[in-house]
Amino acid sequence: MLQKVLEGCISNSKMQYSRCVIEIVLQTINDDGSVLSCALHAIIAALMDAGICMNRLPLATTIAVDGSSTNEEDQTARLLLDPSLEEEDDDDQTSMTLITSNTETDRLLGSIVTNGGTTKLLSLEQLLACQEAASRASPAVLAFL
Repeated sequence: MLQKVLEGCISNSKMQYSRCVIEIVLQTINDDGSVLSCALHAIIAALMDAGICMNRLPLATTIAVDGSSTNEEDQTARLLLDPSLEEEDDDDQTSMTLITSNTETDRLLGSIVTNGGTTKLLSLEQLLACQEAASRASPAVLAFL
């Protein structure tokens, strides 16, 4: 998933990188939650440092949807941005990483459900709330890059 997102973001000028292979190796030293978001942002920082031209910057936001606090009437749930590892592993939560763009924050480039086999189905309203939260968080993430 990350590979496809990055391939779409790196400049596709055939003359610029016609004889280049861009290889990215990640090593997780410590996982305290939101590891996919951290990995993507580390890759982007490394590509920027290497001078690789990019069409847009993918910005990742990890969100945990707390299923235990769901209001049955309107299907709203508590959203946790940048959850810790303990919060991600909670059986009552569904954790997902949403990837947006710095140029079009309302458009999703990808999404990944990051918790294990305890994934609970989310309603459309919950998914849209997650996308809206990721769009609002994107400028803050971009400020750190």
